[in-house]
Amino acid sequence: MNRNRPEENELFILNDNFLIFMAMLKWVSMGIAFYYFCAMSAAIPAKEKVVVSHDSFLECEMCKMAVQVVVPMLGGDVEDIKSAVDAECKKEFKSVPFGTQECKKFIDEKLDPIIHELENGTAPKDVCTKLSMC
Repeated sequence: MNRNRPEENELFILNDNFLIFMAMLKWVSMGIAFYYFCAMSAAIPAKEKVVVSHDSFLECEMCKMAVQVVVPMLGGDVEDIKSAVDAECKKEFKSVPFGTQECKKFIDEKLDPIIHELENGTAPKDVCTKLSMC
């Protein structure tokens, strides 16, 4: 594989603006003040080359969110679990471009294995790593 050319789902970033932007979206959704990410951006080197896979970052965040929603609902109706994850996903990722579509795709393709791992006793903190989502 030639690492001089980006993969289809990778973004080559000459500085950390994308990472700062993603952190900003997350922190704003959590209610963290603007000056915190201003201070953080000053601490990040500006000319490093960073490779970020947008798909894997989003998938990891969605997985962690899904685990938090599913754990208290284990043993319940799967359709109720899917509805709860869908509602939380749309709420948490509404500011992400195509977030609604990504939530639907994630629920359709990735939620059943998460539920299966949790039902089989995998620790919640290990589920996303075990399923190679984080």
